[in-house]
Amino acid sequence: MNWSFGRPNPRDPWTRFGSYKWLITRRLAAAIAKTSLYARGRLLDVGCGNDRRFACYFDVEKYTGLEYPTTLGSDDSPVDVFGTALALPFADGAFDTVVSFETLEHVTDSRTMIAELRRVVKPNGSVIISVPFLWGEHCQPYDYFRFTAFGLRELLESAGLHVVHQERVGGFWTFYGQRLAYYVASLYGRRLSWLSTSLAFCVLTCASLLESLHPVDTEYCMSVIVGTRTS
Repeated sequence: MNWSFGRPNPRDPWTRFGSYKWLITRRLAAAIAKTSLYARGRLLDVGCGNDRRFACYFDVEKYTGLEYPTTLGSDDSPVDVFGTALALPFADGAFDTVVSFETLEHVTDSRTMIAELRRVVKPNGSVIISVPFLWGEHCQPYDYFRFTAFGLRELLESAGLHVVHQERVGGFWTFYGQRLAYYVASLYGRRLSWLSTSLAFCVLTCASLLESLHPVDTEYCMSVIVGTRTS
């Protein structure tokens, strides 16, 4: 691994400071980096996106990225396999590790997806999943659910998975800092992109400092990430 454990990978383009949402993406990336401790062997990333951005966090034998066909569908897509999370096109126990980040909210049947993740993992394998909590709607109209830390844990444990790691990502200051940054971005948009980018950077920098110096309760987390093991 060529980055510090528990920190965003410099090869991850989503964590660069030019983005108006770099604070939460960097915090989520750091949380994902921590879970790499549980990954090994053959890894399946369900909902990998068009850039397979999370592949750089896992030093495994083989990485396979799966995405829903109508999400991307371009001939030059780096996605390895197209399919649905509700019926994964793999045999039982095909992978040592299955990950899925910020995808469960876009699936109409959460329990079926979790059962499918569990099905394709070998005994003593790992399932790592993150979901949004305090996020605005996105990818409309395919944004169906939000999950508390307790709700996600119940879904995983009821599927026979044993929770070994859980983290709430992005607290009070991150949440309100991101909301203000979104407002600034929508206020100026492309007309004054340099101004909106500069203002958003200042807002998010202040929020990041406040999150570090004066953390408040975690009821305002923006995402939840959970690592589990199979028996």
